[in-house]
Amino acid sequence: MKVLLVQPPNFHGDKDREAQRFPLGLAYVAAVLKEKGHEVEIFDAWVNHYSKEETLSKLKDIEYDIMGITAMSPHFKYMEWFIKEVKGMHPERKILIGGALAKYNYKQVLETMDVDFCVLGWGEYVMPKLLENLEDPSEVESMAYLKDGKVFVTKSISEIHKIDEVPFPAWDLFDVEKYIGATRLGIANSSRRMCVITTRGCPFNCHFCSKNFPVVNMRSVDNVIEEIKILKDKYKVEVIDFEDELVMMSRKRMLELCEKIKPLKIRWKCNGRVNHVDFEVLKAMKASGCYYVAYGIESGSQTILDSINKESTVELNERALRLTVKAGLIPGVLMMIGNPKETRETVRETINFCKRLHVQPVTQFFISTPLPGSEFYRMCVEDGRITDEVEYLRNLTGTYEILINLSDMSDDELLVVKREAEEEINKAYCAYRRTNPKLFLKEYTHKAKVLYHHAKGYGIKKAAKDVIKIIKKNPRLIFRAEYTE
Repeated sequence: MKVLLVQPPNFHGDKDREAQRFPLGLAYVAAVLKEKGHEVEIFDAWVNHYSKEETLSKLKDIEYDIMGITAMSPHFKYMEWFIKEVKGMHPERKILIGGALAKYNYKQVLETMDVDFCVLGWGEYVMPKLLENLEDPSEVESMAYLKDGKVFVTKSISEIHKIDEVPFPAWDLFDVEKYIGATRLGIANSSRRMCVITTRGCPFNCHFCSKNFPVVNMRSVDNVIEEIKILKDKYKVEVIDFEDELVMMSRKRMLELCEKIKPLKIRWKCNGRVNHVDFEVLKAMKASGCYYVAYGIESGSQTILDSINKESTVELNERALRLTVKAGLIPGVLMMIGNPKETRETVRETINFCKRLHVQPVTQFFISTPLPGSEFYRMCVEDGRITDEVEYLRNLTGTYEILINLSDMSDDELLVVKREAEEEINKAYCAYRRTNPKLFLKEYTHKAKVLYHHAKGYGIKKAAKDVIKIIKKNPRLIFRAEYTE
């Protein structure tokens, strides 16, 4: 069977915010389908910067039996348009949607769009079985579909326990160079980089998060190292982005990973939880090539950490950041504003936390937004703040605007406090940097390297225009360019 896997275009159309991450989900599905003997083609409109019109024009001439599309919940409104146009061109061909949009909003998707199937579990396990049972998917686990006007949901797939058996991503079906040399915020990466995941699932239940796969499945270190070796040897990758949140969860496994990745002489970065931080592990990470660890700190107020069920404390957050710096690593800090019980006082606690720890510039705080699948979303549906889920999804475009205000402040006050907090934190960091010559030199040396690489690859005139465009849009974005390597 001929399968077309699609990464839709950037519906927001803002190329300055584009970050062409390699679509690992599609690549894993493609690898399994190839292994099963299916003919697979990848169509990534995002990385190719196709407009909506260009995307439709190119899709019109591609032959396929079934189209698989990956989409997130904020894409609902755009997917309505996209599905209508695609089905209009080829009404006889099947369409399947995967990703968070399908998992958490399958009912709304099936009832409002001409979609044949929604994948509710891991696509690489569901799709091969679905392709064998297109006429009667009732026995295919973790599926939702429409029959006689009714939505049917099959039983959930059993948890994945042999994750090492999943084949490596089908890199050969992609123009890998487009991802390795992708831009972030309009600035070209100064190193050849690719992303890898080492775990699946998360046992935590942060109320703002929709990633609620309670069982954690970890790949063996040898399996991860084998993948990195291929990326290094075949694609000349220099930097690895570990994208999973729990790569640091097991101390023993992390030390083994550090030991085995060190001989590869490759730089890498990862995400971490503050309650998994261990100084000896951080030192081993630094020695093995790690340079950056991103933490979801979220807030400097214990009141807020408790309200979002973060299962961490301000003290743990502070300890993690200080130990990360002590180990010679750059700590990345992700912050939110507007959570339940948020007031000017709790935001002041967050500002003081950032200033006390010299947190690096944050371009923007994320505004706490009830995302489908999260506890906050469930609460808003239950208490009547979300009455029409379809209309809510049509208005859900991201986490930089207020859709439902969860805080104890008015919308106007929340936006004012957000802007003031961003400005005060960034101003404080800039002042600190001026008093620290070593840090100042390190940052601007790296910035010069990034801009030089961009100019070398794209031409001095284009590079200058790109930088000016970024500065005009938001001067603080230039700080983000420093830390994309």
